[in-house]
Amino acid sequence: MFYRTDNIKKEREFQSILPITKELGYDEQETRNLITDSESPDFLFKFGDKTVGIEVIECHPEISRGKGAKNPLAAEKITREICKYIEESQDAKSEVVNYRIGFNFALLFALRKVKRIEKERIQKEVYLELQKRMDNGDYLVIGDDTQELHTEWVKPYHYIRDIVIDKPLEKSIVTYSYPARGAITIEHEFVFKAIAEKEAKIASYQKEHPDIKEFWLCVHIPMGTYRTLYGFEGITIKTLYDRVYLTDHTCVRLK
Repeated sequence: MFYRTDNIKKEREFQSILPITKELGYDEQETRNLITDSESPDFLFKFGDKTVGIEVIECHPEISRGKGAKNPLAAEKITREICKYIEESQDAKSEVVNYRIGFNFALLFALRKVKRIEKERIQKEVYLELQKRMDNGDYLVIGDDTQELHTEWVKPYHYIRDIVIDKPLEKSIVTYSYPARGAITIEHEFVFKAIAEKEAKIASYQKEHPDIKEFWLCVHIPMGTYRTLYGFEGITIKTLYDRVYLTDHTCVRLK
């Protein structure tokens, strides 16, 4: 059984495979009952009369890394500080949250070298904007199948593009997502690159688990990348994995 954990990486990996198990007819609790935590591969899944190994990899579109490039990486330090400030503010109120926030990185890039007292003011302004957006219902909730996925967020925004709420863990977790101009189909080369990255792992999985004869790969597209799975239907690939799934809040089987 896989219990809920405050290990944010492992919990996100688990959430990544839920669209697969949902497609197979299992809800989240049934999936937790059938999943065992592992490392090589990430999970062992009791599927019918056999056990299947499942490896998870997140697929992120590449971001230019040139010196001084105006992209999320250049604004990463101030962004992390803002996320930490929000976490501490929520925990101080005894309100545990799990947010993934899409920031206005162009603005944060311009502010990345401001003095500390100015950063503290910015942190407070971001937190106030977050609370206002939450009060206005301008956010998405992971796992809420009744909620409409907005393609245009409430305007105008200042620091925050969008907010995604995941299930709360033991303490507040606030992360940020990389922006794109809009939700577009994930570029094929990034998916194929992610698959190739995990291809060499099969031999070690088979050696460590000689009794397991089937291994699946889950390539997850995080919501914050603003990419969709549309356009991958009908595409098949050659790989050593017995099954390969591409997931966001839905899934597409590639093999």
